Amino acid sequence: MSEDYNDWQQRQRVEQDRWDYATSSGQYAPTPSVQPFDSSSAAPPSWSHESTGGGSYSSGHSSSYGSSGPTFLSIIPWIPTLPVLYPLPFAVAFAGAGLGYGILESQFDVYMAAGRNGLAVASFLIGVVLFFAMSRLDHRLAASKLWRIPRHVLRLALVAVVAYLVAASLLLAPGQSFGAAGFDFALLGNPAVAASVAASALLAHILLTRDRLQEWWHERLAAAYLRRAH
Repeated sequence: MSEDYNDWQQRQRVEQDRWDYATSSGQYAPTPSVQPFDSSSAAPPSWSHESTGGGSYSSGHSSSYGSSGPTFLSIIPWIPTLPVLYPLPFAVAFAGAGLGYGILESQFDVYMAAGRNGLAVASFLIGVVLFFAMSRLDHRLAASKLWRIPRHVLRLALVAVVAYLVAASLLLAPGQSFGAAGFDFALLGNPAVAASVAASALLAHILLTRDRLQEWWHERLAAAYLRRAH
């Protein structure tokens, strides 16, 4: 057994000596069985096509940070302005919610507060659905000047009314209720009140007629499904 092993070692040394001599003298240039790695021809890794802007490599999608548009929640801070900007949809929704509450109340004998709260929630949902539907209709009608111009005038009038009520509330006498002074149009004789109303209407006109602001606003309406996306 040991003699066979010794013979094998001897043959290995002879083969190694022959190999060393052949390669050092240039008589034999062995061709490597494994080709050298060429990075230029190598296929890129699977994650190399993905965005590195904070996204996950395993997701296969670009990151949403910094490049995402408005979402449905983007409209929430602007909900108080919707009755002024879209008076027709708001009026239809308000009337529909009130009518829905009256119909539901007549159909169900509700005496508990919880039941009345349920009717209020149901009527509110009716109003929301009507507002969504009428808002999309309102934007389609606004493609024509026959509706766009009267709507703009109505918007400015509502802005002026809101500005007047705010200014009147600031001029309330101690102990005076808001209703007593809020609709006292004699306050328009006050130069400060008149100036605030006029300035508010002018500012609203400027903002509502800026193309960039309209595009910015329409993107948020489309994200909230209140307007058809282009």
